[in-house]
Amino acid sequence: MFASRSCAQTRKRLTRAFTPLVTTLIVTCSLTGCATGGASSSAAQTTATTSSTASVGTSAPAQSIATPSPSPSPRPSPVPLAPVAAVGQPLDGITATQRKQHLDGATHFTTVETVPRLGPLFNGRSCAECHTAPTVGGGGSQRVTRFGRVVNGVFDPMTAQGGGLLQRFAIAGWAAEIVPPEATLTGQRRTTATYGFGLFEAIADADITACADRQKVDTPAQAGTPNLVKSASDGKTHVGRFGWKCQSAKLVDFAANAMIRGREPPQRASDTR
Repeated sequence: MFASRSCAQTRKRLTRAFTPLVTTLIVTCSLTGCATGGASSSAAQTTATTSSTASVGTSAPAQSIATPSPSPSPRPSPVPLAPVAAVGQPLDGITATQRKQHLDGATHFTTVETVPRLGPLFNGRSCAECHTAPTVGGGGSQRVTRFGRVVNGVFDPMTAQGGGLLQRFAIAGWAAEIVPPEATLTGQRRTTATYGFGLFEAIADADITACADRQKVDTPAQAGTPNLVKSASDGKTHVGRFGWKCQSAKLVDFAANAMIRGREPPQRASDTR
């Protein structure tokens, strides 16, 4: 009996001594969210402790000011990209006239030529024979050979000897070309894609030169220099933009040069392959 009374008195003294400290710790955790169950769990513990404190005659219950954490805002849905045309197909949003031009061009691009429109020297029977990957108008694994020579420090494309593009094939009665022994420079070039060439041509010369002028000020070490060339179609000087060295200013010049084979004159480019 004595032992029970002593234990009860000891328990009462410990409760009176430690309850304020425990209450303070729980309230503090409820403000910082450090309780194991978060702010709502801390508030529940505070209420339970306060009720126990009131039953043993301690001070008034502590006030918890914890508030629930706001729910995270949902991520916005990604904006879908506008549909674009498949590679090699007409661009979306063009006019009926422009679409017809594209389709007409594709027809010529894939036409397989025969004599008399073919030759006498040639590298392929159609544009699409080489420009095929991943679709018509793209690149290819075929390579062509270029040759020339340097005379007194000046490059000579050796046009009189069939340069500077070697023709690998010939029609009946003609001999295919070989690199002349006088040539001192030769090189091979892989077939490149022609996608978007019409968009390149639509860029004004003034825009390209203005960009080069800005580069000279902003990044002089990497500034580009436009290659000014004379167009065979209008006789005027333009910024070159087609070919490995931007040697053609207009698509008509570029296409005509690709069509010229052997020693055919430029005016007959549309009749040769």
